[in-house]
Amino acid sequence: MDGQAASAFKPDESIEVYPGLFQDWYAGHSMVVYRLTLVTQSLIEVWSKIVLDTLTSWDKQRPYLAMHDLSASGVSTIYASLTSYDMMNIGITADGKTAIEQILNEHPGFVARVAIAFNITLSGHIGKTLLNYYTDKHPAIQYKSFYSQDKSLRWLASHIQSADQSSSANA
Repeated sequence: MDGQAASAFKPDESIEVYPGLFQDWYAGHSMVVYRLTLVTQSLIEVWSKIVLDTLTSWDKQRPYLAMHDLSASGVSTIYASLTSYDMMNIGITADGKTAIEQILNEHPGFVARVAIAFNITLSGHIGKTLLNYYTDKHPAIQYKSFYSQDKSLRWLASHIQSADQSSSANA
């Protein structure tokens, strides 16, 4: 995966929220991508707080659509080791996961879709393999892994259309 240059999707906004961590917004701020260019323990802690803040302020009538982009070289294996191999974690850290699951439990009908993007190098294959061993069972969260940012974004975008169709059917 070669970043955003070859992507059919273009971000509405891209912010470096912490050194090595970018928050990219797509589809009128309906989808958020957390793109890592490096990984440190402090970045993991900051990222968890940013995800929690973002999800807290998210419109609970819309699905939370996020991509954790771990496709930069070497990122996925370091990320895995710093998160105790819990890569399928919407809240990044154990505390973040607990806080986010509480938010989801307090808002019935609020759902989250998280795409996890890897590269096709050895570290990406290792990351994707590790992901298959750790599964999150919260009923409001669906995870899917990809080797392509475009496929990740298409999968997330399909949930925007589904949410829009549900809203107009209920109107």
